[in-house]
Amino acid sequence: MKKTQKRVSSILADLRGGHSLLSCCKAANIDPHTFYNWMEQDPKLKAEVNAVRDSRHLLVEETVYGRIISGKASPAEIIFYLKNRAPERWKDKQRVEIEDNSASAALRELLRRSGEPAVPATK
Repeated sequence: MKKTQKRVSSILADLRGGHSLLSCCKAANIDPHTFYNWMEQDPKLKAEVNAVRDSRHLLVEETVYGRIISGKASPAEIIFYLKNRAPERWKDKQRVEIEDNSASAALRELLRRSGEPAVPATK
């Protein structure tokens, strides 16, 4: 299908209106792969689509943050927000236990190099 400014403008308008890129392409009777090809060939178009996507991400972040501040967020929302906004402080930590055997020295060395503390195996 031929790329025209009218088709591109129609898709961008629908995208800005909150529709998914897939539904925008369907409404314009354009295969989504065709539109993705247009985006790869046109950096300005790609930047416009990414700007719309970025604004949506900000809206979601603001909405989740508002729910947290108002006390309406679920524990899952709070955990998700913290893990993604401050991963260095809210990451899941792993503990590895090593039993004394022939591979334990090598495993302890790997843990030492990774910076993870080795926890003695419980007996």
